[in-house]
Order: sequence, then C-alpha cells, then structure tokens
Amino acid sequence: MKLFSPISLFLGASLLFLTACDEPPNPLMGKWQHTAPTADGEAQEIVEFTPSTMIIDGRRVTVVYQLRPDKVRVSASKQAIVYNLIDADTISYSDDDSNVVTLRRVE
Repeated sequence: MKLFSPISLFLGASLLFLTACDEPPNPLMGKWQHTAPTADGEAQEIVEFTPSTMIIDGRRVTVVYQLRPDKVRVSASKQAIVYNLIDADTISYSDDDSNVVTLRRVE
C-alpha cells in the first residue's frame, strides 16, 4: 500500500485552504427587521442569518446560501428566497404575492 508523501499532503491542504479563502463574505450574516410595521402597527420580528441557519419566528432552519454580486439565494428544503442587496444595511425580496419586502440590518 502506497502512502501519500508529506509534500503531496501539504500541497493538497494548501490548495483547499486557498480555495476557501477566495469565497466572499456572506452579506446577509446578522440580524434584519422588516421595515413595514405589522397590521397592528407594531415592529416586525427579527430575522437572523448565521453561517448555516436562518432564525425566524423563534425557529431555526438549516439553509444553504448561493452568493451572487447583487443578490443571495437562501434555500431550505424545497423552498428558496432570493434577497436583493440594496446596500450594506438594506435587502429586499418578493413575497408570494409579488410584493417587494424590505429589511434593514439591526444591531
């Protein structure tokens, strides 16, 4: 049985590390809130994006992100939402009725 040489292992690990470094940061990371108040006039709930989950209504959902220059697709199970990046603190998406929903970053 042939073992990998230390040089081959080092080169493979270096290539893997450099590939991971080229990935841009996910602009959705953090907490966001809808800009429109609820029908009762109260502030909307906070939506939080973490590296592998989206937390909404107190539920944690495992998601996968697909980054594009001006948008991020967030997929969970068989559903997906495409968030448009307006600026560093503002995103939007179209709901099921084709209404544009805007969210602002919160601290």
